[in-house]
Amino acid sequence: MKKWLSLAAIAVLCLALVIGVACGGGEKKEEGVTEIKFGFGLCFTGLVGAVIGIPARDAWNLTNEEIGVFEVGGKPCRWKLIFEENGFTSAGGVASASKLIFEDDVDIMWQFGSDASIAAYPFCHDAKMILDSSGLAADMLGPDKPYLFQVSATWDFYFIHFFDWLTREHPEVQRVVCAITDDLMGHSVCDPVCRICEYHGLECVNVWIPSGTVEFFPIATKIMTYDPDLIYSGQPAMDELWDLGYEGLFFDHGWEEALYGTPDWDKCIDHVYVVGPHLYGPWPEVAAFRERFEERYGYAAGTWPTYTRQVLLLWTEVLKKAGTADFKNDLDKIIETAETEVFDTPYGLAFFGGKEINGIGHCLITETAINVIAGPSDYQLVELMTAEENRALSLEVYGGK
Repeated sequence: MKKWLSLAAIAVLCLALVIGVACGGGEKKEEGVTEIKFGFGLCFTGLVGAVIGIPARDAWNLTNEEIGVFEVGGKPCRWKLIFEENGFTSAGGVASASKLIFEDDVDIMWQFGSDASIAAYPFCHDAKMILDSSGLAADMLGPDKPYLFQVSATWDFYFIHFFDWLTREHPEVQRVVCAITDDLMGHSVCDPVCRICEYHGLECVNVWIPSGTVEFFPIATKIMTYDPDLIYSGQPAMDELWDLGYEGLFFDHGWEEALYGTPDWDKCIDHVYVVGPHLYGPWPEVAAFRERFEERYGYAAGTWPTYTRQVLLLWTEVLKKAGTADFKNDLDKIIETAETEVFDTPYGLAFFGGKEINGIGHCLITETAINVIAGPSDYQLVELMTAEENRALSLEVYGGK
């Protein structure tokens, strides 16, 4: 239970730090500058809001300030960010999308969470509006959803690199267990892992965690019945698994020291891998932004605010390359630009792909890194994969499916 006490303390601290801060949209309109409305459906309440929603909002506000006025087709433009509560649920996705479209009149939308994203999409489809989703498995996008994109949290392309490396370097790993919440977001993570494991001939089992779980010993006990060699469980269950005698490997995308409390570093060393576009990889701009964020807001930026900020950076580049910010009349040109161009991101060169999985692409493929914990706060780079290499590997794994 000690890590959950730490987590709750962090949550209270985050809420205290940001209390009284508006949810966005307070900028003064500048004469001669085209205002582009970007609507965000986020969760600002409870633990999810404190750990993810509020820090993500702060990261986007800071990023927007740093972008400032930018030129599109010879005309000065600026983003206006509008945030609405989505509760990290399907109902919240519907409510926030409705408000962003019909009351806020946004030009483009982003939704936090798989459930909210899928629920919001029909409204965006009817409005012919781009929805940048988060956390969907790649096969949840498709030709029937032409306005659905995903810049962040496309698990198919985060884990594919890790398992390619794992099967080369750790052939002893044969049984993989994923333990995560039994909702669309959980399935969006576990389903790609199982697909990748199937390709490599590994056994993959999912252990579903009921929403609201705070005691992980029963979950850890169930995981151990499968005699796993590799576990994706998130940090809260690690101590219980170690107490039960687990000596295998862990992998995670969102490892965060601040949320875990004090890890048992001795047990983590050479046993915990952080994979994907994460906090500890070889990306100088990611580290620099985290420093600027902490200096500005007084608390550390975790995984979500650090890598979801590229949503704003990416779509800024799309508009610049398209030469238009008119989402109403030039939407086809904006979409075509997104589908065909290469973009410079904090995680290296990136582009939209994944057509071999879903028939349309629209999933951002970036560089991915594998880092292993080598000591207290010491994350050693194991291997880096470029976006081009990631795409080639995805064609190998998914091309025939």
